[in-house]
Amino acid sequence: TISFAIGFLVSTANNFWWNRNWTFDATHHHIARQGVRFLVVSVMINLMAYGAYEAISLTTGIEKVLADGLAYIIVTPVSFLTQKLWSFRA
Repeated sequence: TISFAIGFLVSTANNFWWNRNWTFDATHHHIARQGVRFLVVSVMINLMAYGAYEAISLTTGIEKVLADGLAYIIVTPVSFLTQKLWSFRA
């Protein structure tokens, strides 16, 4: 659990930096507001991915690693659009 939390925070900080500085080029907006919004969206997306993973693995019986990959494929477009339209307002 601790490793997951540390990994989540480090990867979220890394993703925030790259999205802010490269993907959405949003360095002209308030960094703290963007950071809080980015963290909120990241937590929600992880919860959605976990829900999708549970639904896929319980209903299909496929391998757990594949179910996890499919879950993130499903939620990635939601993450991108939410980060673009709300976190960075690009």
